Amino acid sequence: MDYLSYYDPQYLRSDSTTGIGNPLAFFEWLLSHTKEKPTSPFTLISLDVNNLAQLNEVHGHAAGDAALRWIALVLLEEAQAKVYRISGDEFVGVLAEGSKHAHTELCDRVRARLIAESSLVNLEPPAAHMAMIHFTGLEGISPEDVLGVIYGAFVDIKANPSQTFKVFDAATTTTTTKIGLINDIVRRMVSLGSMLDKSHALAYSDSITGLPNLHTVRNELDEAIQLHDSEDRSFAVLLLDGDDLGKYNKIGYLAGDEMIERLGTALKDQMRSSDYLARWRTGDEFLILLQDTTIEQAISIADRVRMSVIETSRDWIHPITISIGVALFPEHGKTAEEILHQAELALNQAKNLGKNQVFVIH
Repeated sequence: MDYLSYYDPQYLRSDSTTGIGNPLAFFEWLLSHTKEKPTSPFTLISLDVNNLAQLNEVHGHAAGDAALRWIALVLLEEAQAKVYRISGDEFVGVLAEGSKHAHTELCDRVRARLIAESSLVNLEPPAAHMAMIHFTGLEGISPEDVLGVIYGAFVDIKANPSQTFKVFDAATTTTTTKIGLINDIVRRMVSLGSMLDKSHALAYSDSITGLPNLHTVRNELDEAIQLHDSEDRSFAVLLLDGDDLGKYNKIGYLAGDEMIERLGTALKDQMRSSDYLARWRTGDEFLILLQDTTIEQAISIADRVRMSVIETSRDWIHPITISIGVALFPEHGKTAEEILHQAELALNQAKNLGKNQVFVIH
């Protein structure tokens, strides 16, 4: 199957490097939120990554991409909110719940990680300038007002070289001039066109391994179910998870990405022509779909893959192992959700039993 043949608007609103929302998604949120009168209170966390161009020049674009994914991860984990990459080196997080005081404490946690972990992605601490902008909902805001306040805040912050973080109240924050703002929006929309072209090409593939991604897997599973159910055949799903990714992330997020890429290559080397390998969700998770396979065959193949990873990674900086959960159609379920749920339960059991093993729920 050509996994680029599917179309989903969601993926034209996702940044292909980080997986978070892109400028189009952010502009749509702005339009939908600011049309409400009055607007409900919210806070924006805006980040401008420091020296990204220099990082790309010195260490390569793979290092720059790893840094961008790390920034997105920090925001997602700490903010638990909508996060967007609105330009090459700028991010915005939207906090719709909680008080201004709680949001300030959250920003402190984000800054602490930007300082503590920046060396892992070859950035100087604190890795980014950051503005926290609180909107009460009574300002009578428009999308132009919000964008103006964001860029006005950064003009304020960068006017003082020693200042990297500041809290703003939207009602009292100076906006950028309309001409400057319009020029900036035009620049961002041109950039968005390029990002959408890239997103369209990568919408159904994983940016690190080049393998099909989670969305493509779901389509492939649905097709496999229809085919095998109509012909009374079985297929197996192997859900794989590396046991030692943390060791590489301690070296740096780029090292973690490199390990995932090498693991993907090692897995591809073990695949038959009829097998389907994809990156699954986040971290070092992968999924293999085995056509026309019995449970005994699936367990045998899974164990062969597990042993091959041990052998392949023997000379890596940190040799790794993988745990594998196995589920079979139709024995473990007749829908994608049921099969994946059983595979996840089996994978969790493999982990709980000590890792580096294959498990199937009988």
